[in-house]
Amino acid sequence: MAKDRVNKFANMVMREAPIENSKEVMKELVHHEIKNSELRFDYSKLKINDEYREELIGIERELKHHQDRFRDLSIDMGRALSNAREIFIKSHSESFIEWYESLGFNKSQVSALVNKYKLLVDYPEKEKNIVILTDKQVLEITNKKTPEYIKERIILQGENISAAEIRRERQKNISTRVEIFQENIQEAEIVVDYEISLKKEFEEIMEVLSQVEKNIEPNKSNLETL
Repeated sequence: MAKDRVNKFANMVMREAPIENSKEVMKELVHHEIKNSELRFDYSKLKINDEYREELIGIERELKHHQDRFRDLSIDMGRALSNAREIFIKSHSESFIEWYESLGFNKSQVSALVNKYKLLVDYPEKEKNIVILTDKQVLEITNKKTPEYIKERIILQGENISAAEIRRERQKNISTRVEIFQENIQEAEIVVDYEISLKKEFEEIMEVLSQVEKNIEPNKSNLETL
């Protein structure tokens, strides 16, 4: 992550810099990080002058730097909230919601932060795929009704699937399961109807055999008399 790269570079520079210059050193580190960040947008397709193009490139790199810092911060907040929740659970207290609301968080924010941190704990080798997820993506991925194959595509394979697409896939999966359930019910009803029909036929056959047996008995007695 960006924080790791900055820290590594900072350790190298700080060994050679006086303590009083630490702020300037950190400022240089941030500038170095921004200047060397990878561009995501293809600016060659923009029909603008070079001055505006360079200004946009600088803005993108600065925003990218802030994004990286926010991701690192969100992980730290997720860890802190997870630890706090554990304390409330161990203390058998139900005041966790009241506690985080007093800090300005809402349920959706806390769920996203805690669940993203949990994903990182569960899949540490897939950190690169997890840290870039939005809060909405995290909430959709960790929804209990979201099928496992969607989670695998996003977390393990690194596919970029929007929150709306995840929701559609989940609803489609639920609809399919309902249809299968209804088909199973229909098949079960057919089997039950068939079993009832067989039972009825068997009872009719047994009744006929019983009548035949009753008719045979008198005739058998007559033959023995003769």
